[in-house]
Amino acid sequence: MFTIKQLAKEFHTTARTLRYYEELNIIKPKRDGNKRIYNNLDKERLELTLQAREIGINLADLAEIFTLYDESQNEETQLFRFIQLLRAKQRELDHKQENLEIIKKHIDEYEQHCLQHIKDKGLIS
Repeated sequence: MFTIKQLAKEFHTTARTLRYYEELNIIKPKRDGNKRIYNNLDKERLELTLQAREIGINLADLAEIFTLYDESQNEETQLFRFIQLLRAKQRELDHKQENLEIIKKHIDEYEQHCLQHIKDKGLIS
């Protein structure tokens, strides 16, 4: 069992963030009066949430994945939904990478145009 302070410290986050994740039903601590008590499942979900956030998976999608498991205890459904999200994120990143390559090409073209203009003006040899 873990307190909010312990988890916040371990995962380098804030108690406010943990309370927000609780509002979204990502983690579901037990209560002892006003005190929140987290278990190993909460800890695992927090770790997965923070990792998924690093790659751009949004919190609503994560909450959906956890709800799928909570409602049916069906890990297969949960994992297939997570795979869908990962594939969608991969397509999004591929599209962004294509756009960045186009932008880089335009930057190179503009640079070459400027250098040629400078050369044509006799400013450099």
